[in-house]
Amino acid sequence: TKDTLFMAKTPSRSDTRYAVVVLGMHRSGTSALAGVLARLGCDLPTQMMSANEFNPKGFYESILAYNLNDAILTSGGSGWDDWQAFNPDWIRAPQAAGFLARGVEVLAEEYGSSPLFVLKDPRICRLMPFWAQLFESCSRSM
Repeated sequence: TKDTLFMAKTPSRSDTRYAVVVLGMHRSGTSALAGVLARLGCDLPTQMMSANEFNPKGFYESILAYNLNDAILTSGGSGWDDWQAFNPDWIRAPQAAGFLARGVEVLAEEYGSSPLFVLKDPRICRLMPFWAQLFESCSRSM
């Protein structure tokens, strides 16, 4: 879908990149799906969240994306456990540009030039407009 894909303006096999975004809330099977996607060929982030007693096989989740998402939620007066919708106008707020620049850095650090990678963090369910804009800005810069 448009939200989970970003491509160069003139794609070729060498410069087209695909982000497979796993959307789902905590304890909904997203870790299992991300693990399957990795086994099917999607690259995982370089700095993954550590497994723990609640998820001994691992989360397959970028610690950098997790931290970025938490910072975005905090900047919008929210948190991961807030049941209310995240402010849809936040993406047009002045601080959003700084978070978009940080997002570009996170993608570069976690996935390099990977042509196919999986991005998973339950917070993305609340922040998909941000990530869609980030992917769009990345596709324009290629």
